[in-house]
Amino acid sequence: MQVNRKAFEGDNYIKPSGELSKAEYVSWVGNPFLTKRTRQYIRDVYAGRDSFNNGKNNFALRVPITRKRTSNKFYRKMDQAEHNKIAADGVLGAALKYNNTLHYRVWMSTSLPMVRQFYNANAPGGNVIVEMTFDADLIQALALSCKPHQNPGVQSDPTVIAVHREDFAHYGVVDDAELIEVRDNLFDYNLGVCLEKRKAVEDRLTAWRVVV
Repeated sequence: MQVNRKAFEGDNYIKPSGELSKAEYVSWVGNPFLTKRTRQYIRDVYAGRDSFNNGKNNFALRVPITRKRTSNKFYRKMDQAEHNKIAADGVLGAALKYNNTLHYRVWMSTSLPMVRQFYNANAPGGNVIVEMTFDADLIQALALSCKPHQNPGVQSDPTVIAVHREDFAHYGVVDDAELIEVRDNLFDYNLGVCLEKRKAVEDRLTAWRVVV
């Protein structure tokens, strides 16, 4: 994994708490695709000012898959039944047509390693991963519609395209400033789309395929 050496210059003066080894600290805080707040959290844990609170193993799984995104690629894990409906109903419609409540979201990710590593809660038996190629980076092209998933009112607003970084190495929930940081620095992210925004997203689709 690429390590940003400048990310921890001057940290030799931190007295380690013992919760992180020096090798873990250097590798984690040097990941160039972490947000500034997440990198500071790692520093605070290393210095004993904060703690993973039994979450270290989960965080460790997420660091290697937190990477630079390919801006026009998305991935979604689904079951075979959903995959079989794509040709007729579309890559999002295959799920939205049969879960057509106003606030139901179809989630997809810019990260294939993340999708492979973690299961889709809406398709616990899912073993098909679909790669979707769009004509633009959706978080850029649809920027006016994209908001952090945990912002007040977002989860009840079907006109919003929700963004989060769950299952990546990320401290806390994405806020407005971090959405811009993620968007502008090509960090990986997850996107949630309701029926209201299905057409806006699918109109930008140029290809899809199953990946192994």
